[in-house]
Amino acid sequence: MGGSVLLSEARALKLGLQLAWDRGFRDVRCNVDCSDLLLALVDEDSRNLFPILSDIHEMSSRSWKVVFNAISRDCNQPADWLVKKGASSPSMDVCLLEFPPSELEILVLWDRLAIP
Repeated sequence: MGGSVLLSEARALKLGLQLAWDRGFRDVRCNVDCSDLLLALVDEDSRNLFPILSDIHEMSSRSWKVVFNAISRDCNQPADWLVKKGASSPSMDVCLLEFPPSELEILVLWDRLAIP
């Protein structure tokens, strides 16, 4: 599955779906800014080659509503920052942030205010 950023995107999506399921959400919208990931999710050959894609497909097929929306990377700067940060981390452990780093807070504010 080409590059660590794509793999990080897939891991983040899988984790997000698992967290949503575990917390009882049953109507979920996933805004995805990685078109390669969306294409891989609908490609059966890719799902057969990469188990994480099969996991995501299986999770989204549970008894709940999951919608994947393709969005521009410009519209998703906070998530893009997190993925890049995760891809550059030597650890494979999941890190749930209690408080966001200041760089991320600024991006979230810009995103909420729709400042490009």
